[in-house]
Amino acid sequence: MTQSKNIAQTKSYLLVYTTSNIKSVLVNIGNALIKINIASSYQIFGRVDSVYRWDGKIVKTKENGMYIMCRKEDFKKFEKTIKENHNYEIPQIIAFNIAKGSREYFNLIKINTKGC
Repeated sequence: MTQSKNIAQTKSYLLVYTTSNIKSVLVNIGNALIKINIASSYQIFGRVDSVYRWDGKIVKTKENGMYIMCRKEDFKKFEKTIKENHNYEIPQIIAFNIAKGSREYFNLIKINTKGC
């Protein structure tokens, strides 16, 4: 099998990144997204040092990061669900286009996300 047949067409998918200082908030977000079939999976990773400006002050805090896979067509519902379940007034929600990935993995995303 040639390499091009092993690489999925990824233009329909996003990797979304968000953070929170409360891990259970991220777990709730991930579970909510999977429950409504717009996320296939999520990963929460360890504490990171975050520094940002809020209300004119420099804030230093510990946060957890979270990666979530979704279809581009579901992003608006995806973003709305994150905001509804997040503990931050303005959560960080950043979506990355996927350059390449395995066909099998993206088929799994397609099967596990029905869209809205």
